[in-house]
Formats: sequence, C-alpha cells, structure tokens
Amino acid sequence: MQHYETSIRKLLNQADQLPESAAKLALLEEAVGIADTHNNIDLGIEIRRQLMWVARNLLRGDILTVAFTWCLTHYDQEPDRFKGHDLFHEYEMVIGQLSNLPDISRSTMEEMLHDFGRRLQAAGQSPWRVHYTQRFIAPDWGDRDLARTASKAMHDLRPGARWSNHPDEVGKQIEIEVFLGNEDRALELGERFLNGDWRGMMSAGSFAPSLLLPLHKRQRHDEAARLYKRLQRSFHPERCYYWPYGEMIKWLTLAGDLPQAIKTYEQCQRAFQPFTDPLTRLHFALDAIVLFDRMVQTGPPIRAMRLSEIVPVPQDEGRYRVADLRDWLHREARELAARFDARNGNDYFQQQIHERIELQQWVTID
Repeated sequence: MQHYETSIRKLLNQADQLPESAAKLALLEEAVGIADTHNNIDLGIEIRRQLMWVARNLLRGDILTVAFTWCLTHYDQEPDRFKGHDLFHEYEMVIGQLSNLPDISRSTMEEMLHDFGRRLQAAGQSPWRVHYTQRFIAPDWGDRDLARTASKAMHDLRPGARWSNHPDEVGKQIEIEVFLGNEDRALELGERFLNGDWRGMMSAGSFAPSLLLPLHKRQRHDEAARLYKRLQRSFHPERCYYWPYGEMIKWLTLAGDLPQAIKTYEQCQRAFQPFTDPLTRLHFALDAIVLFDRMVQTGPPIRAMRLSEIVPVPQDEGRYRVADLRDWLHREARELAARFDARNGNDYFQQQIHERIELQQWVTID
C-alpha cells in the first residue's frame, strides 16, 4: 500500500468513528481530494459512495451533486469499476436534493427522471423507482396531482400489500397523506406507531412529527405529548436542521408551551449556515412564523435569544425585538415562496404562508 493510501485509510477510519456531521463530511472530502490528486479512480469511487450518503443526510445537495456527477461520468465510461453498484439510489437522492433549489427548473428535473427511467429500463429493472422519486419530490413541487398519480403507478407496478406494509413505506405514505390534506388517513396509518410499535421503523423521526398537529386538532393531546417525548430521541439540530423539527415548533406553540418552542427554535436556527439550501430555509421560516406570530401576541416585545450570526435582524447583546424577527421570517417566507412557486408553476407555497397564519386558531389557552 502506498503512503497516500495509508493516509486515506486513516481518514476513513476516523470518519467511521463519527456520527453523520460536518466533521465527518470534511474528513471524507479530504480523502477524496487525496485520491484525486493521485488519480486513483477506484478509491475515488469508494470514498464518494460514502461521501454521497453523508452529504444527503446533511442536506448538502451541492456536495452530493458534484460527487454523483463524477461517479456517473466514470460509470458510463467503465461500469465494471463499480463492481455491480448501479448508482440508481444515488440518482434518486440527487434529484431529491436538486428539487430544493428554485433555480433548477422543473423541466430539467423531468429530463433527469426520464434519463433515470431509461437507465432502469436498460438494466432490465422496473420504472417503479421513477414513480417513487416522483412521489418523494411532489411536495417540493407543490404538486398534489403528481403525488396521487405516482402513488397509483407504484401500486399498479407492485400490486399486493407486502411492500406497502413495510414500516418505512408506511411512514412515507403518512407524509404524503398529510401533504394531500388527508389527516384522518394519516392518523389511521400511524396508529400502530402511536401505540408504541416502532419496530423496524428507521425513519420515524422523519414522518412521525407530521402527526403532532393532526393529533392536536382532534384534541388527542396526551397522545401528541407522548409522541413528542419519544421524538426527542431523534432530535439532533446540532448535526443538521431537518424539516420535521418545524412540526415540533408548531405543535409546542399551539399546545401552549412557548418556552420550549422558543428553545427549540433557537437550537434549530443555530444549525443554519450560509450554504443551507433555499427550500430548507423556506420550510423553517414557514413553521417559525407560527411561533413568532404567537410571541408578538403574548409579549414581551423584547427577548434575549441565542441565534446564529446569519440572522439579518438588529440585536443588542443578544436581545431582539420579537416583531423584527417575525417580520424577517414573513419576508423570508414570501420571497422564497415566490421563487419556488415560479419554478413549480403554481401557488402552493404562497398558500402555505396563509395556512401557517391561520393555525393561530388552534392555540390551546389554559
């Protein structure tokens, strides 16, 4: 083994000891750089396969896309180097991450879906994964019709209940039902998890928070409180801000626990960086509007808060005017919603702003 390979293995071993985090991503990027410097394509492939997964889970679509493009180019030239690994899963991830960028047109992503389908067909595989990806990104496009047609196509291609009853698939169905406005159906699908059966559930932290608000609206407050307590185990904003955390902020606000809602907002906001993608920023602004609209109503007008430096709001030694923060969040939501709605060709995210404002009617007052 050459000296540089030893350095790479040391970096990979260090990365293996870390949770998915910016530090782990940095180690993998350093390892990729060394492999590329020495033109070691096989090591470049091996490391990038790990790098793409970590980048996806940290919502670093920029890093994911560059790594995937490099891999796809080499795959098309020398597929045998990939030892049977076909990059289909990574293709799904890239399309999903690109949908978070308003400057990536819908037509571009549709062309990618077409290419994805062509590659599946050439490999003798079903187009099921294309429809799966369409269903996954339908909320990013604000396209409920696409969510319905993709779901139907998935079931038509794989009839029978076996795959659809897998816990992770049930979680994804729950998210789509909430997106479609079918909250009762979402709660029905989530009943086994609400009753404590989370066996085999890898993505509970992704779908389960979306059940908090439907439970609250139906005055199933004890169940919502138990669910929230359980979700705390997967709450790690110090690693990355994930959209479901906003569901917690909304529920805490409407349930009347403003101190905890504010603390959760602070923890989440500090996770934001200049590279955080626009759709993640939009989701956070939309959900935080619920909290700050309530804070403006209840007072006090000035609060000490621990926020990151990227918040463009005046402050005096960590003390902010609540109305200034609320106004900034509304501006952020309006500007980003306009960009995504223009990309998507609808007014879905503008409607989401109004829906967040109207959630104040569900505040629990002791």
